[in-house]
Amino acid sequence: MVSKGLKKKILEELEKAGSILSACSKFGVHRSTYYRMKERDEEFRKNAEEAEELGRENKVDMGEYRLLQNVNAGNQRAIEYLLGHNSERYRNMRQEDIQKIVESTIEKSKEQYYNSGYIDAFKEFGEALRNDTLVKTESDKKEIILDQSVPDNGTPSNENIPHLS
Repeated sequence: MVSKGLKKKILEELEKAGSILSACSKFGVHRSTYYRMKERDEEFRKNAEEAEELGRENKVDMGEYRLLQNVNAGNQRAIEYLLGHNSERYRNMRQEDIQKIVESTIEKSKEQYYNSGYIDAFKEFGEALRNDTLVKTESDKKEIILDQSVPDNGTPSNENIPHLS
């Protein structure tokens, strides 16, 4: 059985914390006990519902405060969020931004596909060099250095291009 004093402390913490788990944990009361108290005690249920609502409002206020701190600090994502959720003008732009992102992603995919083929061509060239299909003499073969490593990003670099030493 939970005392009236402990119930009151839980409700006060719930108003501040906005979390049933947090409020109950602070006083060593299991959440299931909290829900049983709400179910069995009409007065507690009424007070608990009010405390839960106040707690949520407090968390929203805190979130808005932190968002505005980030906006004031020049945080681009916070600015975009604020504008996108509070201004019809910017809300409409979001669809355009999504379209730009999709187009950019498609373009990057095309570039990666192209670059992948480019690297494969150099690998084939290197293989041909090693198999003597392009090399006329043994001394030519020794002078050719080929770095077969391919970067994870799939972008060719000078390291991937065969060159003479």
